[in-house]
Amino acid sequence: MSESIELRFREEVLSRYEKCSKYLIPKDAYFQMIEDIRRASERKNTKSCHEYYLLSKYEVLQCGDVEKIIKKRQTLYETPVYYVSIEDTFDIVKRAHIAIGHGSRDRMTKELQVKYANIQPSDLIDVQSMSCTTFKWIMVYQDHLTKFCVLRPLTPKRAAEVAFQLADNFLLLGAPVIFQSDNGSEFTAQIITELRSLWHELSIVHGKPRHPQSQGSVERANGDIKDMLVAWMADNN
Repeated sequence: MSESIELRFREEVLSRYEKCSKYLIPKDAYFQMIEDIRRASERKNTKSCHEYYLLSKYEVLQCGDVEKIIKKRQTLYETPVYYVSIEDTFDIVKRAHIAIGHGSRDRMTKELQVKYANIQPSDLIDVQSMSCTTFKWIMVYQDHLTKFCVLRPLTPKRAAEVAFQLADNFLLLGAPVIFQSDNGSEFTAQIITELRSLWHELSIVHGKPRHPQSQGSVERANGDIKDMLVAWMADNN
């Protein structure tokens, strides 16, 4: 699964190369740029316009046994900002995603733009669009008393599918007297409210989405579930 996602990511980024060649650099072009920058910096006589451009935009930094292209610095004490090849982009994005606790695209963009000059928000392809199956969501149902959780995969977040899975959970654990959800539209749709017609004593309570005071137990459980799923996916590729 991970290899398939990586391949599709690289194919998608490579497909944008012609339109975005200013910041998308294939590996062979990356190595050629290193040679061009070095040659321009060593040339003593008159340089071409392209060579002046390269020296005004880029430097080559020796990192151990590897040479890397960085953004032109005003002083040697500035923190390097790296340019990366298309082939290396996936691994860098993946490491950043893990480093920020599998956060959103905006958080990843903020993390990456501190260190890298040519990784754009458009490179951070939504994982949903790269899903290897039809399932793109996970519904978490928790019994408040015992903290027992049931996970159900969902294809879309349509109210009808959520209602079906809820009804199935009720048959598994018993119908609750009080059903609490956040205020997401997928849970406030009419078909969810109509669950009361099946269980007349059911009361539906709406808490604030991602609000610890009203949803604290579920939010903590979601964090634990995410960590367990990440570990399971890593172990099982």
